[in-house]
Amino acid sequence: MSDIFISYSRKDSKIVKIIAEVLCSKGWNIWWDTEIPPGKDYSQVIDEAINDTKIVIVVWSINSIDSNWVKTEASEGLRKKYLLPLLIDNINEDAIPIEFRRIETADLTNWTPNEFHPEFNRLIKTISRILESTIGDDEPAKEPNLFILKHKQITFVLIFLCFIFSYLFYQLIKTSEFTNSIQMHFTLIKSGSFRMGSPSYEVGRDDDENFKEETISKDFYMQTTEVTQKQWSSIMSFNPSYFKKCGENCPVECISYIEVNEFIEKLNKLENTRNYRLPTEREWEYAARASTTTAFNWGEKADCSKANFGNGENKQECNMTDSTMKVKSFQPNKWGLYDMHGNVNEWCKDWYTRPSPESKKITRGGGWNDKSIHCRSANRSKVDVTKKRANNIGFRLVYERN
Repeated sequence: MSDIFISYSRKDSKIVKIIAEVLCSKGWNIWWDTEIPPGKDYSQVIDEAINDTKIVIVVWSINSIDSNWVKTEASEGLRKKYLLPLLIDNINEDAIPIEFRRIETADLTNWTPNEFHPEFNRLIKTISRILESTIGDDEPAKEPNLFILKHKQITFVLIFLCFIFSYLFYQLIKTSEFTNSIQMHFTLIKSGSFRMGSPSYEVGRDDDENFKEETISKDFYMQTTEVTQKQWSSIMSFNPSYFKKCGENCPVECISYIEVNEFIEKLNKLENTRNYRLPTEREWEYAARASTTTAFNWGEKADCSKANFGNGENKQECNMTDSTMKVKSFQPNKWGLYDMHGNVNEWCKDWYTRPSPESKKITRGGGWNDKSIHCRSANRSKVDVTKKRANNIGFRLVYERN
C-alpha cells in the first residue's frame, strides 16, 4: 500500500518528479505511474493503485485540465479517499472541472524546492495529519477533509448572494425606470387591455378610428420623451433638425422613417442588443392614454397649457410659439410619459397601407403646428416612408424586454 498516489499529465513529468522526490524525502511511499510494469493493463493497475493508497494528489495544470485520465483518477480519489489538489500553472479557476472547485487547492505556481513556501508547507501538514489518522486502519479515518476550501465556500456564498441581488435588482427595474448609455429615459409600461379608437361623438374623429378591444400581452419599456437632438446627434453624428435654435433638448425632426431605422440599428449595435424599436400603433395609444378613455389624457377638451399644439398656421388655437419646445415642458401623463400630445408627430412601426410605391407609415400624437383634433389619443396620421421629412415629425423608442 502506498501513502500517496499522484495523478498528473505526462507533459508535467518534470515538475511532478520533483514534487514526488520531496514527498519521498518525508518518509512517505509515493505511487506515480512510472512504476507500471510492461504488459500490465494500464487502467487495472491505476484502479488497484488508487484502491491501495491513502491519499490521492491531483496536479492541475494547463495540460491536465483537458486530460480525461486525470479527471477519472481525480474522481476516483474524490469518491474513495482524501483528494488533495495542487495547482502548478496560472489557470482560471473556471477551467478546473466543476466537481473539484469546492475542494481547497494548494497553489504551487511559484513553488521552488528547498525554499519555504506557505502553500507547500500547508500541504505537508495536511498530509501528515491524514496519514497519522489512518495508522493501523485499512481505510482512512472518517474525519472531514482538511483541505476543503473555506475561502471557496465563502466565494460560493458570495456568488449566490450576487445572483440573489441581481435577481432583486432585475425585479426592481421591472417596476421602475432605466436610463441607457445616451441618456434616454425609459419607464415600464405594464401589459393590459384597452379600447383603441374613439367614440362616434368625439370631436374631430375620423372614420379610421373605430373602436377595437386590444390587449397588450407583454410588458415593455417606452421612452419617457421624444428623441432629442442631442441623443440623435450622439448616434448619427449630424443634426437634421429645422429648429436647431430650440436647443439640444428639443425633439429631433426632419427625419425620415428610413433614417429613424438607421438610428435604431446603430443604437442596438452600440448597446449590444436588438431590443430597441419603434412602438406599434396600439402600444403607442395604450401608453398615451395611460388608462384614460377621453380625447386627451387630461380630459375631453383641448388645453393649451397641457401641450404644444395649435401654433404656426393654426395659432388661432394656442399661439404660444412658432416651433417645437424642449421635451418635458409640460406635465407627463399618469404613466410618466411626456409630450404624447403635440410637439412632434411620432413615427410608429405599423403600415397604414400595405407596402407599395406609395407606402405610408403611421404617425401619432400630432405636432406643434397641428390643430388639437389631430393631437387626440385616437388620431391616426399617415406619412410617406421614403420622402417625408417635416419639422413636426419625430419619434420615441420602445425597449422590448426579453
